[in-house]
Amino acid sequence: FKHIVLFRENLSSYVLSIRELELYIGSTNIALNANAIFTLGETENWQATTLSTITQPASNATDGNQNSKVQIGFVGDTRTVPHHLLISLDTLYNYNDISSVKIFNDTYGSNTELIQGCRLILLDESYNTVVTSDLINKSQIEYSYDLNNLYQVSSINTSPIFYIIQKNVEEIQLDNGFLNPADGYISSNIASCPI
Repeated sequence: FKHIVLFRENLSSYVLSIRELELYIGSTNIALNANAIFTLGETENWQATTLSTITQPASNATDGNQNSKVQIGFVGDTRTVPHHLLISLDTLYNYNDISSVKIFNDTYGSNTELIQGCRLILLDESYNTVVTSDLINKSQIEYSYDLNNLYQVSSINTSPIFYIIQKNVEEIQLDNGFLNPADGYISSNIASCPI
C-alpha cells in the first residue's frame, strides 16, 4: 500500500475532525510527516480539494502533535460535499508488516461523534483499494487497528515478488539441491509491478 485514507462513506455528516493518524510498522510511525490532503476522492482523481473553507489543515494529521486538529466540513462550501483525508507515504509498504494503525479522535465536546460514518482504507500506488476496516459507528477517543480488524480486499502489491533467472539455459545449476543466485543467475525483488 502507498496511501492511507480516512474515507467518508456515510453521508449523515460531512465533517472530518481528528487529532492524529499514526500507522506503525514495527515501532516506526511511517505516517509521521507524510503528505496529507483533503480530497473528494475518485471524482477528482484523488487530488487536493480546491474548496476554500478548511477549518484546520490536513497536514495536522501527520505532524506528531495530538493537540492539533484536522478539520473540514464545519463551514461554507465543505458542509455539503463529502471529503476524505488522504495521506501519501514515501514508498510502498506491505500490508502484512502493519503493527497497528491509530486514529486519535477530536475530543472537544460532542466532536467525538464526527468521525462516525468513516472507514480506514489503504490504497496502492494506483489508488486501488488493498485493505479496509469496518465502518466507524461509535464514538471513541482512540481507534486502533491491526491485522485482526483490517481486511485485505486485493492481493495486488501486498507482497514483493522474487524471481531468479538462470543465465545458462542448457543445464540447471544447483548448490546442495537449491538454486543459488550467486552461481550464474539473475535475481531480483520487485516491490510493485503494473498489471
